[in-house]
Amino acid sequence: MIRSSAYLSGNTNVEVLADRSGIAVSLANTNEMTFNIPSGNRIISAKIRLTSGFSSLKVFMGTADMLNASSADRWMPIVQAWREDTGAQLTGITTTMDLSNFNKFTINGLVNTANIHIRIVF
Repeated sequence: MIRSSAYLSGNTNVEVLADRSGIAVSLANTNEMTFNIPSGNRIISAKIRLTSGFSSLKVFMGTADMLNASSADRWMPIVQAWREDTGAQLTGITTTMDLSNFNKFTINGLVNTANIHIRIVF
């Protein structure tokens, strides 16, 4: 497994654990994060640090290998998040899969008044 930095801009950063290197992440429209995953790569987990201002985060797993085309091969994310300032876990987190685009999910229930740390495991 390879742990690498996939995105770094100011105080927002993403680190991934994957079976190969080459994964990049981009952030657009203030709350949309896209993982650009080369073909054949598999992400095991991601550690995301977001600056304040996020009440939700849309995540796109941009690869054919994580398209979740059917329920038999669906990559279901397990998500935890906590506040950076107090270390308190956010207990109201929900993760919603987009049923029309199976490589997309939204993490809801973030606190937009503090920096947030998110762990996603597949």
